[in-house]
Amino acid sequence: MKKIIISFIVGVALTFTSCSDFLDTDPPTGLPTASAIKTLVDAEGAINGLYDILQRNTYYNHYFMIYGDIRGDDIQSDGSTQISYHMYTFNHHSANATSITTMSGRFWHNPMYLSRNASRIIEVIDNGVITDATQMRLDNIKGHAIALRAMAHFDQVKVFGYPYKKNNGSSWGAIIIDHVLAEDELPLRSTVDQTFDFITRELELAIPLMSTAKDPLNRMNRYGARALLARAYLYWEKNDKAFEVASELIEDLKSSGVYRLYTNEEYPKAFSYNSQGTNYDPESLLEVFNTPADNPGRDGTGYMATPGGYGAIMVTSDFKNFISQYPDDIRNSVIGYWSNGAPYLYKYPGPQYGTAVFDNNYPLIRLSEVYLIAAEAAIKGSNAAYQTRGLEYLNDIVKRGDPNSSVAAGDYTLDRVLDERRLELIGEGHRYFDLLRNGKTYQRTGGYHYGAANMVINWDFERCVLPIPLDQFKPNPALKEQQNPGYLTE
Repeated sequence: MKKIIISFIVGVALTFTSCSDFLDTDPPTGLPTASAIKTLVDAEGAINGLYDILQRNTYYNHYFMIYGDIRGDDIQSDGSTQISYHMYTFNHHSANATSITTMSGRFWHNPMYLSRNASRIIEVIDNGVITDATQMRLDNIKGHAIALRAMAHFDQVKVFGYPYKKNNGSSWGAIIIDHVLAEDELPLRSTVDQTFDFITRELELAIPLMSTAKDPLNRMNRYGARALLARAYLYWEKNDKAFEVASELIEDLKSSGVYRLYTNEEYPKAFSYNSQGTNYDPESLLEVFNTPADNPGRDGTGYMATPGGYGAIMVTSDFKNFISQYPDDIRNSVIGYWSNGAPYLYKYPGPQYGTAVFDNNYPLIRLSEVYLIAAEAAIKGSNAAYQTRGLEYLNDIVKRGDPNSSVAAGDYTLDRVLDERRLELIGEGHRYFDLLRNGKTYQRTGGYHYGAANMVINWDFERCVLPIPLDQFKPNPALKEQQNPGYLTE
């Protein structure tokens, strides 16, 4: 497992030591016992381990990060056999195919593993085992564990649960892990509605425990947890609440100046790499942090997206045509063209443009998204008074892209907000979920990972969610009754 380099961090509000070995084993074995976490150093090492799970190539350093784009209409595989993008050819009649076993298995296990380890940390703190730390320090550690456990459940319900809006959350969502599971305990899936209720309650609990200090590795703090809460309310279709959480955060940050939006001039290189930490980064509320000694190498999203690397993912012609409608928008700078004229995503250029990218940090929550959450929630919510501010937040992003552009009140619609999210968040794992959770239908006119061109996709598409991995049914046969439609159980 990777070891985070933090020797340069001195005097910050919370410093985590390197990951403990007890987090190195994949689920379901190898969970730490209560005796494994005795001191502050042990607890901080365990939190480090949770962030290391996010940093896996099968999680946010690559597969999970790009999943939300490559299943949408903006990014496609180039058909390369060098890497595993054919895992996105989800054969819903063969749930034991390699594509299903590998992709669905990792997307199921990583969040579950993180949740189980987070629960152990929370239990130790609640039991008063650690006596060499101040209450403030312990609260912060506990807040991280709770918030990351909530994020893990969010990830699982996005991928395996149908969007809340489809059936008011009555379909199966995540397996809720809110305590340390007994060895013979075999929990079942909760509904999507129950899962989002759990996620939001967890984040509401975590937020006051967490520090507001800006982490040198851009890990989550109280502001990041508040942003994640706004996102969760948006996905849960609690739009007024999503607006309130997002707008309160925006206004607090305008006052404090701890975070701010990138400027138009900063944007072209806003996602470039800095191995000394990105504390200078004004927008990053949570990111996957890599160093030259601790990076995914050829398996990371940056290398996969760069023509000088594998170049295995490309911008679709549909997105190329879409962004061409905004010729003066600075976000055109994240699209580049290779010698063959094909469009590629140059959003993650690493330390030097035009080179094969091993090193890159990947944003998981940015302040720009919070503005767009507020804009979307306002237009969908029941409080008309919120729409004036929602339009202001939308225009803050629009004008940053092109200072000469703006959206008039009459053009402030859900589709216009989703277009702005498409421009702003390409390559950050949102597009597929944005379409799905809003009940949109779109047509794939190319790409290799759906197995056919011109596929019409929406939340009734049988493969819009992934199956529970087959290996879960042997120890827990009751889960067979909760398998997603169209997938096998043996």
